[in-house]
Amino acid sequence: MECLRLQFKAPTAHYRVPFTYKVRQSYPIPPYSTVIGLLCNVLGIGETIDAFLSQPFGLYIAGRFQSLTHEYTWLRNMKQEEHIKRFKDRSRREIDQVPEHPGGQVPVTLDVLNEVETVVYLIHPCREILMQIHDNLFYPEVWLSHLHLGRSEDWVVPENISVVTPLPSLEVEPIWTKDRGYYYWLPYPEDTWELDKWGNRKEYEELFRKAMGTPQLVTALYRKVEEPKGNGEFWKIRNFNHIRAKICSGQVPLVEFGSLPKVLVDPDPELMLPIFPACILWR
Repeated sequence: MECLRLQFKAPTAHYRVPFTYKVRQSYPIPPYSTVIGLLCNVLGIGETIDAFLSQPFGLYIAGRFQSLTHEYTWLRNMKQEEHIKRFKDRSRREIDQVPEHPGGQVPVTLDVLNEVETVVYLIHPCREILMQIHDNLFYPEVWLSHLHLGRSEDWVVPENISVVTPLPSLEVEPIWTKDRGYYYWLPYPEDTWELDKWGNRKEYEELFRKAMGTPQLVTALYRKVEEPKGNGEFWKIRNFNHIRAKICSGQVPLVEFGSLPKVLVDPDPELMLPIFPACILWR
């Protein structure tokens, strides 16, 4: 099974956990939707992006960081109706004789990851698309915008891109089970890319059950839909489908006494990462 491995580094990153607001928590690695956005950015051309997203493909994400800090900032609302709602008049900007920003403001704390490393494995049935991403990555003139994961200010630098052929775990030394400090998404068996072709479903189900991690619904692909506001107007929102997965780290557990699960492993001696690709498709 041939796949494209992309490695990125960034000085900072924030991968917002949905529904966190005043304290905006971050995942330790980007969700699938964030990486898909970067890959579409690299492809650049609308027709190629459509061809990329129209077919089911496998995606695995791992990453690590050196430290976590907190940023304190303000969210501001510039809508006129919100300004009037708070200040009662368009020309006022004071509350209790204290001037405020137009529209009002809310203090927000953000988790920020520092010195971030991300590794992405992409498996796609169309090899031409893999080669297009490979060729485009170092040619910014074809991108839709600068390369970033998460916030637009969190620029990423491509460190390496390679075509690799993962090996069955039974054919490599068990060093791949070692904890190297990486976090990774472990998809639910039914959301895993072609599990029956490279793994053992019963073993994988036991691995998913035993792996220490927090279950998540991880955003993947989306379509824009319109929802009524109730006053004759409509919101245009992103309607995501999700991958059921755990956010995991640490050593890969045994599935039985003295028995490791059958998985895919990157043969690169500097990485030797186990690969658990999620199946990305329109649901």
